[in-house]
Amino acid sequence: MRFKKSPYALFLDIDGTLTNNLLPISQPVKCAISSINNDLHVVLITGRSLSSTILIADELGLSCYAITEGGARIIDDQKRTILLSCIEEKAAKKIASLCIKLNIEFNICIEGKSYMYPNKQVFSLQNFSKISRICVLNINQSYLKDLEDYLRKIGNIDFFQVKNNKNPLNWNLDITAKNVNKKTALKKLLKLVKFSNSKTIGIGDGHNDIEFIKNVETKIAMGNAVDELKKIADYTVDTVTNDGIVDAVNIAKRLLKSLKYGKQNFRGGSCSY
Repeated sequence: MRFKKSPYALFLDIDGTLTNNLLPISQPVKCAISSINNDLHVVLITGRSLSSTILIADELGLSCYAITEGGARIIDDQKRTILLSCIEEKAAKKIASLCIKLNIEFNICIEGKSYMYPNKQVFSLQNFSKISRICVLNINQSYLKDLEDYLRKIGNIDFFQVKNNKNPLNWNLDITAKNVNKKTALKKLLKLVKFSNSKTIGIGDGHNDIEFIKNVETKIAMGNAVDELKKIADYTVDTVTNDGIVDAVNIAKRLLKSLKYGKQNFRGGSCSY
């Protein structure tokens, strides 16, 4: 199992990077991705569900591997799941029960699809063993620490703070199985396809992007990224609202040329949108 074309890869977050989750992906961003897609692997790496990720990949004309559901699922270039890690059933039930009791909004990924609570169809006993990711939404800062302390007591899970785009003062929590995150999924994918991380570029904005960004060769932070990510980045581009991905793609193009990232074979491309 290998990547089929270029020996170089760009790992790209979606929310807060490609789009702010409130607006469609802009035409300049689509054109930028299209212009580089022939010369490296554009790998989406996101907390979104499989179904949502595939929609974005199709919109961008991508046919490469992807990491979805916060690292819980890896798909190949035929959109087939090749690795999947689910949250333990007992832990998933505790988290869902607490959110329901406290009337906290949340969504869950089951078998590649995302469901928002309340949705009674989702909460049958048979489904709790198939949850790959839970996202607790719109958490007030005053409750955040208490909720994180509770999650630590549950055990056998990982969680990360994620900005809430609708309410900048509040936070979301992405929850996956223990040792399942974007970084571990990135490492597994690189091993599966026999790919060197010395030929990787990563772009992100959130706390859940920091560890995977640390494990790529060239690190790019969005202008709206959390400070912790900006501190480790080689480059910081404009914000998602101002199509910072266009700047990031231009950096990738320069790297492909000047750092022998396909210097002799760089073909570029034109926008087909």
